[in-house]
Amino acid sequence: MKKTLTNMAGVGVLALSLIGCGQPEYRYDGKIGEEKVKYYDFDLFNNQHILEVTKSNGTFVKYRCQSICGYNNVQDVVIAKDGIVTGYEKDEIGTLVVKEGQKQYDNYLAKILEAKTKKGLEDIKD
Repeated sequence: MKKTLTNMAGVGVLALSLIGCGQPEYRYDGKIGEEKVKYYDFDLFNNQHILEVTKSNGTFVKYRCQSICGYNNVQDVVIAKDGIVTGYEKDEIGTLVVKEGQKQYDNYLAKILEAKTKKGLEDIKD
Protein backbone atom coordinates (compact mmCIF):
# COMPACT_ATOMS: atom_id res chain seq x y z
CA MET A 1 0.00 0.00 0.00
CA LYS A 2 2.79 2.41 0.92
CA LYS A 3 4.57 1.75 -2.39
CA THR A 4 1.34 2.39 -4.31
CA LEU A 5 0.84 5.73 -2.55
CA THR A 6 4.45 6.68 -3.24
CA ASN A 7 4.04 5.81 -6.91
CA MET A 8 0.79 7.80 -7.11
CA ALA A 9 2.46 10.82 -5.51
CA GLY A 10 5.35 10.55 -7.97
CA VAL A 11 2.95 10.43 -10.92
CA GLY A 12 1.17 13.52 -9.54
CA VAL A 13 4.42 15.47 -9.25
CA LEU A 14 5.42 14.43 -12.77
CA ALA A 15 2.04 15.51 -14.15
CA LEU A 16 2.28 18.91 -12.47
CA SER A 17 5.77 19.47 -13.81
CA LEU A 18 4.64 18.66 -17.34
CA ILE A 19 1.46 20.73 -17.17
CA GLY A 20 3.15 23.77 -15.70
CA CYS A 21 1.27 26.56 -14.04
CA GLY A 22 -0.50 29.11 -16.16
CA GLN A 23 -0.87 32.56 -14.75
CA PRO A 24 -4.27 33.75 -15.94
CA GLU A 25 -4.24 36.66 -13.51
CA TYR A 26 -1.60 38.30 -15.70
CA ARG A 27 -3.20 37.72 -19.12
CA TYR A 28 -3.69 41.18 -20.50
CA ASP A 29 -3.98 43.06 -23.75
CA GLY A 30 -4.45 46.78 -23.36
CA LYS A 31 -2.89 50.07 -22.41
CA ILE A 32 -1.17 50.94 -19.17
CA GLY A 33 -0.56 54.65 -19.21
CA GLU A 34 0.79 55.44 -22.67
CA GLU A 35 2.20 51.95 -23.24
CA LYS A 36 0.59 49.06 -25.10
CA VAL A 37 1.02 45.94 -22.98
CA LYS A 38 0.23 42.33 -23.87
CA TYR A 39 0.88 39.26 -21.70
CA TYR A 40 0.03 35.73 -22.80
CA ASP A 41 0.96 32.07 -22.39
CA PHE A 42 3.27 30.87 -25.12
CA ASP A 43 3.18 27.08 -24.99
CA LEU A 44 0.77 24.20 -24.52
CA PHE A 45 1.92 23.51 -20.97
CA ASN A 46 1.70 27.13 -19.75
CA ASN A 47 5.39 27.15 -18.77
CA GLN A 48 6.40 30.00 -21.02
CA HIS A 49 4.94 33.47 -21.06
CA ILE A 50 5.45 36.42 -23.33
CA LEU A 51 5.22 40.04 -22.28
CA GLU A 52 5.20 42.55 -25.14
CA VAL A 53 5.44 46.27 -24.47
CA THR A 54 5.28 49.06 -26.99
CA LYS A 55 6.58 52.14 -25.23
CA SER A 56 5.29 55.63 -25.89
CA ASN A 57 8.41 56.42 -27.98
CA GLY A 58 7.69 53.44 -30.28
CA THR A 59 10.31 51.10 -28.82
CA PHE A 60 9.03 47.51 -28.72
CA VAL A 61 10.31 45.14 -26.04
CA LYS A 62 9.47 41.43 -25.87
CA TYR A 63 10.29 39.45 -22.73
CA ARG A 64 10.18 35.63 -22.90
CA CYS A 65 9.78 34.02 -19.53
CA GLN A 66 10.09 30.46 -18.25
CA SER A 67 7.79 29.79 -15.31
CA ILE A 68 7.66 26.94 -12.85
CA CYS A 69 4.51 27.32 -10.74
CA GLY A 70 4.71 31.03 -10.14
CA TYR A 71 8.41 31.77 -10.28
CA ASN A 72 9.01 33.82 -13.43
CA ASN A 73 12.47 33.74 -14.93
CA VAL A 74 13.12 35.96 -17.97
CA GLN A 75 15.09 33.94 -20.50
CA ASP A 76 15.62 36.53 -23.20
CA VAL A 77 14.68 40.02 -24.29
CA VAL A 78 14.13 41.31 -27.83
CA ILE A 79 14.22 45.05 -28.45
CA ALA A 80 13.06 46.76 -31.65
CA LYS A 81 14.12 50.39 -31.75
CA ASP A 82 14.58 52.74 -34.69
CA GLY A 83 14.12 49.87 -37.15
CA ILE A 84 16.80 47.71 -35.54
CA VAL A 85 15.85 44.46 -33.79
CA THR A 86 18.29 43.05 -31.25
CA GLY A 87 17.90 39.94 -29.12
CA TYR A 88 19.62 39.38 -25.79
CA GLU A 89 19.95 36.18 -23.80
CA LYS A 90 21.93 35.06 -20.80
CA ASP A 91 25.40 35.09 -22.30
CA GLU A 92 28.40 37.36 -21.81
CA ILE A 93 26.82 40.14 -23.88
CA GLY A 94 23.19 39.93 -22.81
CA THR A 95 23.30 38.97 -19.14
CA LEU A 96 23.01 42.55 -17.86
CA VAL A 97 20.23 43.33 -20.36
CA VAL A 98 18.26 40.24 -19.29
CA LYS A 99 18.83 41.13 -15.63
CA GLU A 100 17.37 44.60 -16.23
CA GLY A 101 14.63 42.96 -18.28
CA GLN A 102 13.72 40.81 -15.27
CA LYS A 103 13.22 43.94 -13.16
CA GLN A 104 11.07 45.54 -15.85
CA TYR A 105 9.09 42.31 -16.34
CA ASP A 106 8.31 42.08 -12.62
CA ASN A 107 7.28 45.74 -12.60
CA TYR A 108 4.91 45.23 -15.55
CA LEU A 109 3.30 42.22 -13.86
CA ALA A 110 2.56 44.41 -10.84
CA LYS A 111 1.13 47.10 -13.14
CA ILE A 112 -1.06 44.51 -14.89
CA LEU A 113 -2.51 43.29 -11.59
CA GLU A 114 -3.13 46.87 -10.51
CA ALA A 115 -4.86 47.75 -13.81
CA LYS A 116 -7.03 44.62 -13.75
CA THR A 117 -8.00 45.15 -10.10
CA LYS A 118 -8.85 48.81 -10.74
CA LYS A 119 -11.02 47.88 -13.72
CA GLY A 120 -12.79 45.15 -11.76
CA LEU A 121 -13.59 47.53 -8.91
CA GLU A 122 -14.85 50.17 -11.34
CA ASP A 123 -16.96 47.63 -13.24
CA ILE A 124 -18.60 46.23 -10.12
CA LYS A 125 -19.77 49.70 -9.03
CA ASP A 126 -21.69 50.31 -12.28
